[in-house]
Amino acid sequence: INHIGGTYYNLSRGKLNIFGEAAMSKGNRIGFVQGLIANILPDFETTLHIRYYSPGFYTKYGKTFSEYSNSNNEKGIYWGIKIRPIPHLELRAYFDIFRSEWPRYNLTTPSTGNEYLILLKFDPKPSLAFNLTYKVESKSRNKSGMQTPLYETLEGIKRNGQLKISFQAGKSLSFQTRVLGNSYGFNEITTFGYSISQDVLLVKSNFQIKTRLAYFNSDEYVNRHYLYEHDVLYSYNMATYNGHGYRAYVLIKYSPIRSLDFWLKTSLFCYLKTENIGSGINMIPGNKKAEIKCQVRIKF
Repeated sequence: INHIGGTYYNLSRGKLNIFGEAAMSKGNRIGFVQGLIANILPDFETTLHIRYYSPGFYTKYGKTFSEYSNSNNEKGIYWGIKIRPIPHLELRAYFDIFRSEWPRYNLTTPSTGNEYLILLKFDPKPSLAFNLTYKVESKSRNKSGMQTPLYETLEGIKRNGQLKISFQAGKSLSFQTRVLGNSYGFNEITTFGYSISQDVLLVKSNFQIKTRLAYFNSDEYVNRHYLYEHDVLYSYNMATYNGHGYRAYVLIKYSPIRSLDFWLKTSLFCYLKTENIGSGINMIPGNKKAEIKCQVRIKF
């Protein structure tokens, strides 16, 4: 049986906001966060966040700011900025350093890691926008294939880059192009992955078409990409682009009257140089995987 209690505060004065929260779970295990947000200048904002979750701290429903999915065995400092040096140009960046004092999954020793991101946004006119992102993440993990019962811990560095171009061709037609690339270096081996996707959106008063065509190529599973896809009502899909091949989908929405809506989505993965997809009872013979969804909503 676990029991937890906590308190929080939030103070605002002018362009400065200071906030914090502290909690204690069973066994006097502590977790706390402390942060501030400041608009120092009209075109400059910054934020600072400090966190500490002891190894034995446990909260079942708590959703905390952390590098890992669970809210324990971590302490770290996050610093972020947002600058608008000239009209139509915005620069965002952050740096996060974190440490775990106890072992984690695939990691048998205490470890320290860091992550930083730089995002450049440029919108020369309302119908055109460019986003350029670069992210580097450094984490340790166990070296696999060891011939001794002792694990060797090595640092893995993952680099991600993305270029996104959005263009509004008119009131009802828009395009979005994404180019993503990454690399992962571990144990003196570096693998790569990239993907290119093109989205087209056509939105009318009672008719919508949202479609995408993508090409992807990744050396290893760690080089996979995730891309959000539009889906039928109340459904969420984050497609995983892993391996080498193509991905396409078409989503159609049609509303003949105000009380009636139809959705139809068809999607296809086509893998190159692959004879089977999946394994075990989920194996699909061939190199293509298709999916069709249909949904009808009647409003009273």
